[in-house]
Amino acid sequence: MSHPRRALLALVALVLASLGAACSSSPGGTTTEPLKLVLLSDSHVIGPQYTCCSENGDLDNESIVRTVERLAKARDQINAIRPRPDLAVVLGDVTHAGYVFPDFESYRATETAWSRAAEIYAGFEIPVYFVWGNHDYEVDCDGGSGNFDRTLSAKLFDEFFHQPPHQAVTEKGWRLILANGMLGPTWEVGNPRCETGFASYGEAQLAWIEQQIADGMPTLVLTHHTLLVTELDEAPGTSHPDLLSLVARNTNVKHTFSGHTHRWIPLSGYYGFGHTLIGATRYDDDNFTLLELDSRSAEVRVLDAGKAKVPTTCAATWSYDGAPAPLATAPETGTCGVL
Repeated sequence: MSHPRRALLALVALVLASLGAACSSSPGGTTTEPLKLVLLSDSHVIGPQYTCCSENGDLDNESIVRTVERLAKARDQINAIRPRPDLAVVLGDVTHAGYVFPDFESYRATETAWSRAAEIYAGFEIPVYFVWGNHDYEVDCDGGSGNFDRTLSAKLFDEFFHQPPHQAVTEKGWRLILANGMLGPTWEVGNPRCETGFASYGEAQLAWIEQQIADGMPTLVLTHHTLLVTELDEAPGTSHPDLLSLVARNTNVKHTFSGHTHRWIPLSGYYGFGHTLIGATRYDDDNFTLLELDSRSAEVRVLDAGKAKVPTTCAATWSYDGAPAPLATAPETGTCGVL
């Protein structure tokens, strides 16, 4: 169903030599205090129906059975951050193999990956917002038995997380665009462009994203898929043909963050603007990062810069009691792999 991971990682490897600074800055903005934001990604929470193990190799098989444990530990670390952040955003693949019933009511009556993930995320002591990922959907381009309509997905997002398929969050002079790469032609059953290994946003969402950016507010665009596997020219002849075009031409978009590859990979040098891939909590409960967004300077600051073990599935353990700092003696407990 999905684009082979080996092909994606090979493409990423080609651009690693072009890596640049992880974050960018420019003048402008308002006089509000900085926004403290936690980013995490790819929790891949499994439910009791999951049968182990048929993932993509030993690294994935070893990590998938620890997703509940690792997300809970990441949550506890984030809850312990002082001063407390304003909010957290999850960059997709919240669940894994979660589509086990054809009807919505069965999910309400039975423990599944959806209810398990919702319970863990409900334990966060700060607001949590969700970008949705490819594993949060189940679309078969041929419309076969493995296809679950995207309207069911939207109902599950609302029922268990009380959140829509895509949204914008405005806080402390910043706009966070939480975009959904499963709403365009590459995720439409029967569409000639259907290929679920690639993200696409659809003309309506692209127009909405353009409107969100248009007021000039300092903005982050948060997606699940990296731009490396994002469809181009979705809406030809419009002012918003694809996501890359919108980001590249609007200087008030200060950075883009994605998950999906499960590894920490800064790609700002490749694109000429900020684009960073976040490691997955599935592999290491240390895989989250703390940002400070200053609306006065329109600057994105990574407060735990150096934590990520680029380009692996792991991060170092840091203390967040006051100024973030590495814990040099902490053992590595993650399931660590490289490109």
